[in-house]
Amino acid sequence: MNAQLVLIDTLADAVAWKERNIVAYRQFAFWAQEDVEHGTRPSIALYFELARRPWMAQKLGLARCSTQLLLNNSLRADVARLLNRECGSGFPTRKSIADVWSVSHTEAPK
Repeated sequence: MNAQLVLIDTLADAVAWKERNIVAYRQFAFWAQEDVEHGTRPSIALYFELARRPWMAQKLGLARCSTQLLLNNSLRADVARLLNRECGSGFPTRKSIADVWSVSHTEAPK
């Protein structure tokens, strides 16, 4: 039996989510910036939960629990990494192989 190691680019999933949900992504970046400016550590878990609230989703012009705004908890860490990379948001994250992947999000580390 031959086993192969397959690397999955989790940041690619976050980029794809961002492209489908740019309003939510920008809101997360805004909330993170506001938190940092007020001396509070940003929380991607909190932002995901806020966006899931019907009143918040409506305020943002998003459809809750639809194909327009899907918030899978497995995306939280990589959306936080993407926000750190693109906006310098300061989300605390654990070390990940994704941290050293290229900006194109398509090349595995060497």
